Amino acid sequence: MTKKNLDDKLKIVYDELFEKAADLILRFENPQIVASTLMAQAIRLYRTILTEKEFEEMIEIVLKNAHEVKPFIFHKLH
Repeated sequence: MTKKNLDDKLKIVYDELFEKAADLILRFENPQIVASTLMAQAIRLYRTILTEKEFEEMIEIVLKNAHEVKPFIFHKLH
């Protein structure tokens, strides 16, 4: 798989999951419910596809870089 092909697939998955998450947030009016569910599913998926060592390294990298994560900017209509 080429880097462009991978980048295209990543964008498609990201956009589709973002759209679904936004829909769920609007339906349930609680972003934390959606975020915690997505996080739980992501961790389970990583547990499924990574070795124990790879999983621990991934968690360490996430924690180490958590301060670099930028929040979504929502424009609210009043």
